[in-house]
Amino acid sequence: MEFDFGDLYTQCARQVMPQAHAKGLLFLFDYTGPAVSMRAREQDVRRSLHRLFCAAIDALQEGFVFFAAQVSADVTTLQCGIRIAAACSGALEPPPVLRDVLTRLQLNRADTMTDELLLNPTLTLEGVCPVSGGRVRFVRDPREGSLFSLELDMPCSSVDDIDALDAAGARAWLISENPARCRSMERRLEQLGWATHTLQSIEEAARRLEHLAPGNARPALVVGYESGLLTLERMRWLWALLPPLTHVVLAVELGSPALSHRGGELDIEIRPYPFSPSELRQFTRRVKAEHAPSGETMPAPLSLDQRKRALVVDDNAVNQMVATGMLQVLGFEVDTANDGEEAISCCMRQPPDLVLMDLHMPGMDGLESTRRLRLMQQQGSLRRFPIVAATADVTATQECHDAGMDGLLPKPLSLEALDVEVRRVLPQAA
Repeated sequence: MEFDFGDLYTQCARQVMPQAHAKGLLFLFDYTGPAVSMRAREQDVRRSLHRLFCAAIDALQEGFVFFAAQVSADVTTLQCGIRIAAACSGALEPPPVLRDVLTRLQLNRADTMTDELLLNPTLTLEGVCPVSGGRVRFVRDPREGSLFSLELDMPCSSVDDIDALDAAGARAWLISENPARCRSMERRLEQLGWATHTLQSIEEAARRLEHLAPGNARPALVVGYESGLLTLERMRWLWALLPPLTHVVLAVELGSPALSHRGGELDIEIRPYPFSPSELRQFTRRVKAEHAPSGETMPAPLSLDQRKRALVVDDNAVNQMVATGMLQVLGFEVDTANDGEEAISCCMRQPPDLVLMDLHMPGMDGLESTRRLRLMQQQGSLRRFPIVAATADVTATQECHDAGMDGLLPKPLSLEALDVEVRRVLPQAA
């Protein structure tokens, strides 16, 4: 049986998103890698993903959960490696609930663990998914966050080179009262060559259209995220102001009453979000097939190479995932490094706009790598950028200052505190 893994992964995320929102959790979603058609039992993979996603949401009491799929494929052997991670930042549920969640995943020793062991500062449990045979892992570190992961190695029948698709700078407007909801969508569209702009209301979009000069480009794609103020009726009102070729989509949660209008004689599309990789490819092929407006909007929308870049330096995979998710919410493209030496290499290869630096790492630590980076900047071989420490050692303020760091954030990271610090050290990113 063959199926598109990206579509299946997205469907599973859609199904649990209302559950996350019902608990007040911020829900983030990402997919990187090629589009692959897998040769496996679709139902087994679906059940395996659903078990992992439900576990992450059920285990988290408050905060945010970041679902990320990383897909790699060998076009010669037609084998694909898939790593699904659910990174959680925030307080976990009490030990009885957590024990039940970990036992449901059939992780080794989970059902016999005492409350004291479950409250241990660090906890790592592993197991095998009884449905798909994938490797399942749970890692908890109160200084970093928590991570549920699933690794699958499976045969595939085809690999789609998504890099061949290019929207060539066509304009996409994303409208949401909560701009954080659009961050992942922005990045994924920009990776396909779109130039994106996020607005917070239908009225703001209408005003922008009104003030665009006749020769300036109108959006080729407009996506509005349904809310109390952004309804199907309001999107249809905006649609009437847009050029005929503009593709207009209302993005809704699974279960929204608006989905009952799908298939009728509507002038806009209604799709559940998050959007799958194949849906984004459809948007891109459509704009390439039709006449796309040319010119510049004012101010210019954001493209991938214009997005500010952050480097997360940490030897802990959980913190890399959590920090990456938070920085993406704040509008950054994110690279990672596992230690100080790798951080220096990354900065020399492509200087970032911001570095989030762990202090205690094997090999070269964060203080020494900061000193070396500052020396290169003083010598003129590297441009300057802010370096902010991320550490559980809140007494290291003076050491960080002496090494040349611009600030210190305590672990576990808080999205609100990170936002404030980014605005302080990098005002132009606000």
